[in-house]
Amino acid sequence: SQSVNMNLSEKEKSPRFLLEKFKAFGKEWSAGILHYVFFDLPSVIAEESARYGNTVSALTAPASRFSYEFNGAVLFMDHLKEWSPQWKSHIRFELLKNLVAPEKFNRGGRAVLGTTWTRSHLGLHPYIEIFFSESDVAPASYNSASLGHNNRQGVKYGLDLQFPKRGFGLNFAYVDSRLINRSLSQKDLSSFYFGLETLYVVF
Repeated sequence: SQSVNMNLSEKEKSPRFLLEKFKAFGKEWSAGILHYVFFDLPSVIAEESARYGNTVSALTAPASRFSYEFNGAVLFMDHLKEWSPQWKSHIRFELLKNLVAPEKFNRGGRAVLGTTWTRSHLGLHPYIEIFFSESDVAPASYNSASLGHNNRQGVKYGLDLQFPKRGFGLNFAYVDSRLINRSLSQKDLSSFYFGLETLYVVF
């Protein structure tokens, strides 16, 4: 989860975020529902989020306000299958809905399909993620920057490599993120990501 940005104009309250969760487990699966609410989001966050896809009543702070509140639910399901000690597959589905925003503005979701193959010297994790996020399903500033925030639909292709004996990993991803609706402040996004991670850190 992401922390709430504390950018405030004068005399504005600090933003607050409530998350409630129910989850059920099986041998190879888990599923559940989340309830999320954002309170007292400041005008500077509304101004910023307008550039990332949200609907607002004015474009600049301190007059900027979100047109819709954010009070929603997330349904999710995970399935993890172990085919052998070295090979596993994983599927995740998520569907989000802002219960107080109108239809065609209030939904989001993603489906992720991945597999993991591990040996003593190498870990290999390719995956594909299909996603969409309508304009007002959540505050755009807090939504995924790598996927383009809100008003987006697209595909992410990823590959994670781990080298346990050498203590590091490599992450590669390509994102093709298209606009759902035309916007003066947004455009279609294609990006490539490369990262280096340390697997073992001794303090």
